[in-house]
Amino acid sequence: MRQLLLEEYYSYDDYLAFDDGFRREIIHGTVYLMAPAALTRHQDVSRALFLQLCNCLEGKTCNVYHAPFEVRLNYD
Repeated sequence: MRQLLLEEYYSYDDYLAFDDGFRREIIHGTVYLMAPAALTRHQDVSRALFLQLCNCLEGKTCNVYHAPFEVRLNYD
């Protein structure tokens, strides 16, 4: 569940400057707080998918990373 934090435009530099311990993400310049931890069912499904992907990609040049993992997408 995402919760809107503030209504102004934020950049990746702003994201790096946050230092309050809260998990958050920025989507199109808007900051959203993230839940502190996933529920057990979510973790079960996540683990099952992670194992399937790891097995499928074994020996390939790409990798699978389990959350939390920071990803920055550029749309220049």
